Amino acid sequence: MMSVAVSPDGDGEFAAPKRLFQSVLLRPTMITDEYDVTRDGRRFLFVRPVGNTPDTPALSVVVNWTAPAK
Repeated sequence: MMSVAVSPDGDGEFAAPKRLFQSVLLRPTMITDEYDVTRDGRRFLFVRPVGNTPDTPALSVVVNWTAPAK
């Protein structure tokens, strides 16, 4: 995660980026639902997988599940 100071007077001036910390994001992405910042701006919350197991069971979606009951 990086931080960049922005000039408050709106002249378009930006400071050099500073590294805040190594993030747990697996890859750079434009998807913004992998993390969020608390309202006070003091903490970051990340979505990350639990463990490091490639054999995590797949999610099964059953459609029309009420049909056998008819």
